Amino acid sequence: MIPRVLIGDAAGLEAVSDKADAVLSLCRMGTDDWGKGAGEHHEVWLVDSADDKDNPNLDFVLHDLAEWIAERRDEDRTVFVHCVRAENRTPTVAAAYLAERLGVSGEEALERVVPLLPHAHPSRTFSKALDRIWPAEQG
Repeated sequence: MIPRVLIGDAAGLEAVSDKADAVLSLCRMGTDDWGKGAGEHHEVWLVDSADDKDNPNLDFVLHDLAEWIAERRDEDRTVFVHCVRAENRTPTVAAAYLAERLGVSGEEALERVVPLLPHAHPSRTFSKALDRIWPAEQG
């Protein structure tokens, strides 16, 4: 089975550009950097920071991006999500999508994503946002 939501760093973009129908860049990209194979390129500049003030609308942005990915998947499109090094932003957005799509908590979604990216270490600021949007079930 071929995965339909691909995650990685900016260097991986070249390797998947012919496999992805849509690219979600979570960092600044040059016009020649994002690959010509993908039909759609969406660029959202999340600040790679643990300071809440650097991403004042983080909850909204994460929820919106999860829905953006889900909409493309509903159209049977393959999406590649990346940032520069896939340490903070990419695992967080991938977890947001999983939480939205599977109905799991942000914490559980992040636990599923982090092992897939060798250098992933989402900041507490980002993981707290996931927990606010997709809280664990209260027992």
